[in-house]
Amino acid sequence: MSKKPYQPAQQPLKSTMKIETTIDYIAALRPQFKDEIRGCSAEDISRLEQIFGRPVPPVYRSFLSYMGHDIGGIKAFYAGCFICQNVDFSWKRVLQLEKKAKQRLPPRFTLIGETREDPFESICLDEESSLHEPRVLRCTGGRDPGNAKQLLQGGGFEVALSLPEMLFAAAFLSFAFARHRVSVEMSQPERQPDGLRAADKLMRRMDFEQHPA
Repeated sequence: MSKKPYQPAQQPLKSTMKIETTIDYIAALRPQFKDEIRGCSAEDISRLEQIFGRPVPPVYRSFLSYMGHDIGGIKAFYAGCFICQNVDFSWKRVLQLEKKAKQRLPPRFTLIGETREDPFESICLDEESSLHEPRVLRCTGGRDPGNAKQLLQGGGFEVALSLPEMLFAAAFLSFAFARHRVSVEMSQPERQPDGLRAADKLMRRMDFEQHPA
């Protein structure tokens, strides 16, 4: 799948579910989730805002308050076009990255984490992409959150329409999808005359079952 360059929303997006609601949904997948997450204190968030030089977006403040120190066992993360198995959304890591940054990101962007495997990209909120909820982007500039010029020139790729959406997708990958062993092997596939029916037969031979949805 080719990468689709990020484009700001042309029309305002309706507000999505809140972080609190997302936590309830995730707890339905993993009942112990609410006991595993650990949030930041008001002092922690204030310290981060001092480095940013501005308040953090309300949705990010809510995220930090509930799970800024521990995201509750979420491991896998859909990074837009690929799955990342190692991502860090912790308050501590964002603080470290911003401290060592040689320059700040433009005010419209807020660093919220990074992928911890190649290509080591930064995860940001873009507050100007919508009048309601900031979209989540990954910056191809790598770990350095000061690489703002490339981000503004189209170096960002969309991850999710909102932080709650990204969070639930990551939880689904980590807790629900991971329960089922998935193995796919393809070698020089040829077009079949009966199209989808042949593909269905192939998947059934590989012990895949059709999802009820």
